[in-house]
Amino acid sequence: MKKQKGQALVLILLVLAAALALGLTTSRQITTDTKITRQQEESAKAYAAAEAGLEKALAGESVSQIDLGNNTLSVVSNKVVGNQREIIWPVEVPQGQTLIFWLENHDSQGNLAGTYYQKQLNVYWAQTQGSTVPAVIMGLVYRNGRQATYWAWDANASRRGSNKFSSPLTGNFTIHDPTLNETRTFTNKVAFDFTNSPQPVFLWLRPLYSAANFGFQGNSNLPAQGQLIISEGQVGPTKAPEITSRRLRAFKTFAQPPAALLDTVVDFGTISAQK
Repeated sequence: MKKQKGQALVLILLVLAAALALGLTTSRQITTDTKITRQQEESAKAYAAAEAGLEKALAGESVSQIDLGNNTLSVVSNKVVGNQREIIWPVEVPQGQTLIFWLENHDSQGNLAGTYYQKQLNVYWAQTQGSTVPAVIMGLVYRNGRQATYWAWDANASRRGSNKFSSPLTGNFTIHDPTLNETRTFTNKVAFDFTNSPQPVFLWLRPLYSAANFGFQGNSNLPAQGQLIISEGQVGPTKAPEITSRRLRAFKTFAQPPAALLDTVVDFGTISAQK
């Protein structure tokens, strides 16, 4: 009889242990699911806060911090792209799209100031994804007489037979951008000397065959190109011990010349590079 009672007690203890283990597992799962749900909600709030700050900055409002309530903030910073010797273009340039690199300075209101960069300039580029190496068409527009000069570069020797482009220097070219706090390596390089150029206004670049990343290097500070706006949405801490944050950024360039001014002078497939 005592033996049966002992066995029953052991059975009860085993059942209780199993129930306790199941309860603990369920409790942990509920806690984990609750944490994940809270993190998703706070991440969405942080993203919305970052969007709100970015929209205000792009609209021209002078903002540094926006209190959106419920422990939610939007922290906005503006950085000038340029005014230094090395510049990494903050965004990739899609195939067929145009990048305007200003050689004439702008004033505080964003108007052309009439002072020009007339020294040496290295231009770098590299593919952004995949294996297709981009070719690049470039044009230099001058102030005097509205003159323009054009070049075309392609590191792909098999394509140069048909497009008649020139070959850039190839290798690993590394530059560091203090504004972005970023170092990047490019695979193509061309060099310009604007020392005797008659008031160069801007250099425009258009990648072909694929998108491209660009970098620029001068032997003195290059003109400003626009503003890099960074907006960080922050949520917490409420029940969470850490702050949840999401960051967005946008590159706001100076006013661009009309596309028709550039598109009418280039006919891809027939343009030849100038030597």
